[in-house]
Amino acid sequence: MNWAKDCRRRAAVRCHLRLNPLNLQSLLPGFAIVDTVRQHDNARTRELCAGLFEGEIVTFDKAYVDFGHLWALMQRGIFVVTRAKDNTASG
Repeated sequence: MNWAKDCRRRAAVRCHLRLNPLNLQSLLPGFAIVDTVRQHDNARTRELCAGLFEGEIVTFDKAYVDFGHLWALMQRGIFVVTRAKDNTASG
């Protein structure tokens, strides 16, 4: 994809999907955003999660480590699913 070239001379895209919470059986997205990877996930994630409702589930790549935002989502009753990075300290 020529429009998705980044500084490393390769092309990469990122896809954000939101499934319709009222009809999870269909698995049809309520919206989809296809974007370049020039910006880190943190740059758009708060914007994308603003419309989530209590009881919805959000999944993140393990590279997303904005724990303040993850905590704020959980306080709103939103479930978070992710994997820990290999170098994440356990307490």
